[in-house]
Amino acid sequence: LLFKGVALLSHLCNCLLLWFILGRVAPTRRLLGTLLYAWNPLALLELVGMGHYEGVLLTLFLLAVFIYVWSRDRASRRWYEITVLAIFGLAVSTNLVALLITPLFIWFTLRAENNMTRAVWAFCWRMGIVLACMVLIYLPFWRGAPTFFAITSAIDMAHFVHSPLGVLVNPMRSFFSDVARWADFPPFMQPV
Repeated sequence: LLFKGVALLSHLCNCLLLWFILGRVAPTRRLLGTLLYAWNPLALLELVGMGHYEGVLLTLFLLAVFIYVWSRDRASRRWYEITVLAIFGLAVSTNLVALLITPLFIWFTLRAENNMTRAVWAFCWRMGIVLACMVLIYLPFWRGAPTFFAITSAIDMAHFVHSPLGVLVNPMRSFFSDVARWADFPPFMQPV
């Protein structure tokens, strides 16, 4: 009940955040856009009905987008941007899938930069803030190298075999196997 209650609460928060985001970005599509998400059977069944925590991840993403959209015409925009990056760091620590979406969002925010050197530098320090927030959240739970393998083995690479990401499955498996052998981990800690 607790998981489903949190999932329901995150779904309702997502509806509110979408309402406010669309009110700022596309006011004429506010009601329809919010209803498309709120009544989406996939969101209702998977996120709320099954109690998946990806609804909380989506809440963090939408909160970051809401703050980004809300701060576009503010004078102290830098603090809003750092807050958005901290929220993305929290999202990455919640689910590593966010590590795939976060660079896309950061690059989207830098799309108007004409100087490529400044754009790459700005991308790097922003991504550094995200990763620093993630490390700060993981730090109290860190118990050495076995923690790293527990985090990475939680990602089921077999689901990605028939996707474009599947190109990375074998190189990542061999990399983590080499690291495990180099660090002399017992066989039960070897990545599969």
